[in-house]
Amino acid sequence: MFLIVLRAIYFVVCCSAIAAFVHPKNEPPAIVENHEIVAFLLILLVTQLGTLVDVFIPKKRVEVISAVYFGLLIGVLLSYLMSQAISPVFAAMKSMASYRDAVVMVLTLMITYFSTSLLVQTRDDFRFVIPYVEFSRELKGVRPLILDSSALIDGRIADVVETKILDSKMVVPDFVLKEV
Repeated sequence: MFLIVLRAIYFVVCCSAIAAFVHPKNEPPAIVENHEIVAFLLILLVTQLGTLVDVFIPKKRVEVISAVYFGLLIGVLLSYLMSQAISPVFAAMKSMASYRDAVVMVLTLMITYFSTSLLVQTRDDFRFVIPYVEFSRELKGVRPLILDSSALIDGRIADVVETKILDSKMVVPDFVLKEV
């Protein structure tokens, strides 16, 4: 459900950014100015190709707001670095200089979406990306407590059981029973 909302928000942001680019107060590239609707639809199609790729990748994971935050942060950083890397290309090609803003906008939209989607889907591997951040793991059922001989002999466990603070089963291995 969360990814559907994420995709809807991404779609709205793409539409807004493209509409602002296609019909700004300053002068857009001539091809965009002459064919606003076609340019809008074409740029929207390019940005939504990322969503289609994401839809066809099965088995999505649950949502985590921290993954969204870090995904946006990493995506904006990567898109800034990418735009700095392609600036010399547009500077060298004078005829393509008017398309620089459109390319940077599409890169920013797609890279931030991909990084957010990737971090949301791979939250268990997120510790690899940022070593000191780990999301809590979901446990399937209650794990049993394994008791040792010292807990049985001195009676500590009896006091804990009387408080009814533990919901899990307690397991005493055979070798502990033989020792006691």
